[in-house]
Amino acid sequence: MESQRKRLFIGLMADTGVQRALLRHQLCWSWPAGARLTPAAKMHLTLQFLGLVDEDEVEKLKHAVAAIRFQPFDLVLCRNGTFADNIAWVAPERSPSLVDLHQMVTSATREVGILANEEWTPHVTLARRSAGALLPAVNPAITWMVREVGLVLSERGTYRQILSSPAAAPVH
Repeated sequence: MESQRKRLFIGLMADTGVQRALLRHQLCWSWPAGARLTPAAKMHLTLQFLGLVDEDEVEKLKHAVAAIRFQPFDLVLCRNGTFADNIAWVAPERSPSLVDLHQMVTSATREVGILANEEWTPHVTLARRSAGALLPAVNPAITWMVREVGLVLSERGTYRQILSSPAAAPVH
């Protein structure tokens, strides 16, 4: 029997408070007709897009993600922009903690034999089909306390976190 493949990514799923702030920020933009705004349940920051992964590799990935150890940190979403492929986004200020977490995720995926894309631009997608969107006059200032990293399944237009790896207890 042939192994099924699952479309996966490792990322940070926005909690309810961050979702609300991002939805309020979406309202500050002027969207063109046909723009597809990201719903609250899909708001996330991808650390590593894995694409289609064989089902037998998923368990290895779960163990690798569960082994990631990081301290909780604040991420401040403070920049707006659009990519050439008609995606509107909000992005964090430079964060050494986020860069370190991305490197840990990349190492974890390599350990199980998944070589992910080296290019990484941390952002939260606000909308697709956004050509012609007018950016807000004011940049956002959304603070997101990062407390967990997740292995997320993308299927049939929905995201489902299949594993959550919490941050370590803060060192005092």
